[in-house]
Amino acid sequence: MIRNQIEDVVKQLKAQPGYNQPSFLYGTAKELNLMLDQSAFPVVMLYNLQPVSKEFTLSNAISEKFSILMAFLFQTQFDQFTRDNEIYVDMANAMCNEFLVKLSYYRETPYAARYFKIHENDPAKSQPVYNKGDVNSTGVTLTISLSTMNNDNIIVP
Repeated sequence: MIRNQIEDVVKQLKAQPGYNQPSFLYGTAKELNLMLDQSAFPVVMLYNLQPVSKEFTLSNAISEKFSILMAFLFQTQFDQFTRDNEIYVDMANAMCNEFLVKLSYYRETPYAARYFKIHENDPAKSQPVYNKGDVNSTGVTLTISLSTMNNDNIIVP
């Protein structure tokens, strides 16, 4: 499942100075908000997978393209001003960038081909977020379109 592969990439992220390695959470927005209350920060959240687009390829196979929404977050205080949280946005952005690089090289096994195809004509989008969740956190969200490279495509006769 895609979720497992994303989690494997998150586990490869380095800890930011003064912080633990990021925790990984997966679920709906409501579930993530609840899980965030008991999580060790920083946190990388993967929202439940969005609809998958399916299209025929030139070889009459079916290609699947899916969008993922993630958040890279650090815990912050409720009374902090936005300008005081910029350091957390910068650290979350660095974590997001490291994730994208590792994602582009990720292989399920040492001998397999790349697992994900990142769509160059559909660039990843990142946006700062402040006061996210009941526990209050700050960071960046990431939206990106991917395909799996080694999926079992169904060939149409």
